[in-house]
Amino acid sequence: MKIFVYETLLDNKVLSEALHGHKVSEKDAILPGFEEVWEGDYPTLKKKFSGKVKGRTFNVYGKDIDLLDQWESKYHRKKIFLENGDEAQVYILKSR
Repeated sequence: MKIFVYETLLDNKVLSEALHGHKVSEKDAILPGFEEVWEGDYPTLKKKFSGKVKGRTFNVYGKDIDLLDQWESKYHRKKIFLENGDEAQVYILKSR
């Protein structure tokens, strides 16, 4: 599964902690139609027609998906399409 990350998971130290040290190969990506916003202490995405969010993608499988879901427990995964047309999943705060 391809995951698009933004904000805190762009920090390699945070991502490594979330994945319990497992390394992934990341690629720069852009998510159109959204903007980054903060709800309290948590970053999330909000739809915005002219918006673009810079982030990264990487592929995760099996246990790594479970680790990210646990790490992002205040978020749910949503299917999105990146600027290049690739399909991916992104974590969005559950209140959205």
